[in-house]
Amino acid sequence: MGEKPKVLLQNPLQSCLETLRIDNVLTLLESRAGPNHRLVRAFGIDNAFTTTQKRYYRSFMRRARHLVTKDEPTWQVMGDLIKDHVRFECQSSTINNTFPLVQLVQAVILKTTMYTLFDLPMEKLDATTIRLIAELINRLWIESKSTKISGKFREDRRELERLLGTIFQVTGEYNPSENPLNLILPAYETLWRVVLRGFLEVMFRGAEAGAEWRQVLVTFLADPTATTFRRANDLTGISVAFLVAETLRLYPPTRRIYRDIKREYNTDPPELFAADIEFLHRDANIWGDDSLCFDPSRWRDVSKECLDAFMPFGWKSFTCPAQDDFGPRMIGLAVGALVSEFEHGWTWCAARVEDEIDTEGPLAAERDSYMTLGLSRRQQ
Repeated sequence: MGEKPKVLLQNPLQSCLETLRIDNVLTLLESRAGPNHRLVRAFGIDNAFTTTQKRYYRSFMRRARHLVTKDEPTWQVMGDLIKDHVRFECQSSTINNTFPLVQLVQAVILKTTMYTLFDLPMEKLDATTIRLIAELINRLWIESKSTKISGKFREDRRELERLLGTIFQVTGEYNPSENPLNLILPAYETLWRVVLRGFLEVMFRGAEAGAEWRQVLVTFLADPTATTFRRANDLTGISVAFLVAETLRLYPPTRRIYRDIKREYNTDPPELFAADIEFLHRDANIWGDDSLCFDPSRWRDVSKECLDAFMPFGWKSFTCPAQDDFGPRMIGLAVGALVSEFEHGWTWCAARVEDEIDTEGPLAAERDSYMTLGLSRRQQ
C-alpha cells in the first residue's frame, strides 16, 4: 500500500461513517478490492476481500457462513480440541524453560482454524510446520505493505505454498479461487492478535478482578455453550461475552477499514481513504474518560452510542460472517484455554523493553509487537 490513506479524525464516528458512505463511482466490491490487492500479490488469494465479482462474493460468503455455523455438541468438541492444542504446543515449543507467547498463540489459533474449516486429521498438522506457516504469513503480510518485491518475499511465498501443499496435497501454485488461504487468512488474522492481547489483559493486567475474570473463562472452556458465554459471574457481573467485547473494543482485529474512492468517471487513479476503527473504539467522547482502560464492566449497561460505534468485524455491507457467534466464542475459548494452562505459577518475561506489558494504557497493537515476550515459571 504505497499511497498514504486519508484518515479523518475530527469527529471519529461521523468521519468513519462518512468514509464508508462517501460518493463513489466504484462498486462496493471494487472499492474494497483495491486496497487489498497487496494480499493477492502476497498470498495468491481470491476471496471476499479481493474479488470484484458479485456472484463469486455471494458464493464465497455462503460457504463461509456455513463453515462457521456450529451446533452445541461441535462447540464442546472444539473446546476440548483447543485445550489439547495449547497443551501440546506447550510441550513442543519451550526454549530454556520459557514459552515464546506470540508463536504459541499463533500456532494454536492456526491449527484450530485449519481443523475447524477443513476438518483436517491431526497428524497432518505437524507442530513445526504449523509454526513455520504462521511465521511466513506474518512476514509476508508485513512485507506486502512495501511497494517493492524483494527476493526474500518471493522465497517466503514459495515456501508457504510448499508447506500448504504438504498439508492439502497440492503441488505447485494454487488456483486462486481454490487457495485454502482464502478461508484461513480471514479467520486466523481475526483471531490471533485479539486472543494474545485478551489473554495478557486477563492474566497479567486484570488487577483485583482478574481472578473472577479467569474463573468465568475456565468455566466457559468446560461448557462452551451460548448460555455459558453470556452468563455473568455472581460476584462481578462479568460474563465471557463482556470480556470478549472489551477485548474487541480495545484491540479490534481490523484497526482501519480501507476504501478506494473515485468521485468521477475519469482516468485518474482512485483516492485511498481509511476509517480509523481503533481510534473510534478508544474515543473518550464516546466511551468515557476510561476509554483507554480494559474494563469489561462497561458492557453491563452499554449505551446505544457505544454500540453504534462498535464495529470490530466491519460495517454494514461487509460485516464478517463470524461476528455474531463464531468469532466471539472462539476468542473466549482460546483465551480460556490459555488461562487454564497458565493460570497458576507462571509469569511473563521479555527480552526487549518495548515488549514489556506492565505499562500504562493499551497494549501495543502492531503485528510485530511482543515477539520476545515469553512465559516462565515463577521463582519459588
